[in-house]
Amino acid sequence: MKITLPTSWEAVNLKQFAAIQTKIQQEEVDIIEKYIDIISILSNEKQSTIMRMPMDTLRKAIEYIDFINTLPTETKIKNSFEVNGVKYNGTLDITKLTAGQYIDIKTFCENNEDIFDNLNNIMAVIYVEDGQEYDGAKHANRARIFAEHLSINDVYGFCLFFSTLLNDLTQDILDYTLKEQQAILNEYIDLKEVMAAGDGLGY
Repeated sequence: MKITLPTSWEAVNLKQFAAIQTKIQQEEVDIIEKYIDIISILSNEKQSTIMRMPMDTLRKAIEYIDFINTLPTETKIKNSFEVNGVKYNGTLDITKLTAGQYIDIKTFCENNEDIFDNLNNIMAVIYVEDGQEYDGAKHANRARIFAEHLSINDVYGFCLFFSTLLNDLTQDILDYTLKEQQAILNEYIDLKEVMAAGDGLGY
C-alpha cells in the first residue's frame, strides 16, 4: 500500500488544516486513533485504508508528518493572491468593509472559538475577485475554492491578523455608535434649552 503525504504546511489546504486542528484538540481520543484520522485527512485516503497499515509503517507515517506539531511560520499578510488564474484582492482596512461584509463576518464567527473552522468563509468575505465588489450570493463558491486550493502556509498571517481584526472591528462599530448616540443626546439637550428659553405657546 502506498499513500502520498505532505512534508510541510505548504502542501496543506485550508480544509485539511481546519480538520487537523479539530483532531489535535480532541483530548479524550487515543493518540493512535487521532493520528490515523490525521493521516487520512492529509493523504485523502479513507480511514479504513489507513487502518490496514502495519504498525511500523504507521509509525513512519507519523514521523513523516511531524511538521503538524509546529504551526506555520509564515506571518506575512497578503493584500492579494491568485487561485486558478483568478486574482483576489483583500479589504484589510476595517473601516472600508461594507455593512454586508461586517454582518457576514460576525455570522461566521458567532459560534466558533477557533477561526480555523471558518477560515475559508471569513477569507471569502474579505477577499473578492479583482475589480468586483463583495456580493454575498457569490460567497459560497469563493469559500469552496479557497478551502480546496489555498495553502494554509500562504494565509496563516491572515489568521493572526484576523484574531485581532474582529475585536477592532467590533470596537470601531461600538465607538461610532456611542458617538452617534452622544450627538443625538447633545441635540436633544440643545433643543430642550431652546424651548425653555422661549415664551412657549398659549391658548
